[in-house]
Amino acid sequence: MSMAPTRIRHLHPNIQPRCLRRAAAAEYVGVSVNTFDSLVKGGFLPGARRLGNILVWDRVELDAVIGNEQSTVTDTSWADIDNAP
Repeated sequence: MSMAPTRIRHLHPNIQPRCLRRAAAAEYVGVSVNTFDSLVKGGFLPGARRLGNILVWDRVELDAVIGNEQSTVTDTSWADIDNAP
């Protein structure tokens, strides 16, 4: 069974919700819910914010954390193509 992200039906298809529930946040980051929980608990990802009785993760905060991670890619096999005149 695939877990499609929950979409708010009245939003335009090009608009992504800013606040994501736990399963949607994990899917957005590209990891399982268990891995997401571990990353949050370990401080690698931001914690949830409370909106009333609901816990949500800020999509912009997730993007900021992921965008600031240093690349661990060491494969330079494309370097000759990327650096071509």
